[in-house]
Amino acid sequence: MAEMTYGYENLKGGFDKRVALETKKVQDLKTAFEKIKAQLEAERKSYCVEMKKNLQLYAAQNQIESEQFKRIVLDLLGKVDELDGVYGEGIQHIENVPIAALAGLPKKYETYKKSIRISDKNPAELQKIKDFEYDRLEHTKLSLCHFINAQMFLHAKALELFSHVHNALSSINFATEFKDYDRATLREVFKSEGISTGAKENTPR
Repeated sequence: MAEMTYGYENLKGGFDKRVALETKKVQDLKTAFEKIKAQLEAERKSYCVEMKKNLQLYAAQNQIESEQFKRIVLDLLGKVDELDGVYGEGIQHIENVPIAALAGLPKKYETYKKSIRISDKNPAELQKIKDFEYDRLEHTKLSLCHFINAQMFLHAKALELFSHVHNALSSINFATEFKDYDRATLREVFKSEGISTGAKENTPR
């Protein structure tokens, strides 16, 4: 088994500096997680509020209608609703597990410092140095695992939801769907919707 390395020569004498260094590293990592969480919240709003609103407006337009396309847009709206819940779960997990775990480490580190300071009276307390090293590594490992798990969950669900819609969109053939519309019928539909076709009307002389 590999032996732990601690990064300082005098275990007891350098412990306060060690704790200060590890505390800053933990706080910086926690800040990074919080920035990513905020970015996910902004992304969630873009997809599940802004895009959803504009898709609803688009689906409400009734001009030359492709029933197949409209069904897919409505399906996409349902997928966006599902994605909203997925974002919520992922964001909450990042907040409750990795961020919360890292937030609690500095206080634990201070407890270790107090134990080391009394090790002159109780030499057994020097064992706390190894406990500290194990604790910081284990907590950081688990925090990263939970953070990555939340990211994988979010992206896997997004891929699952959107790939179905992408395949459906790719399979649409408007030329086939509109083959029963003759040009005159299309012009009348466009005209009733106030859409100019650019074609000149033939007027009798």
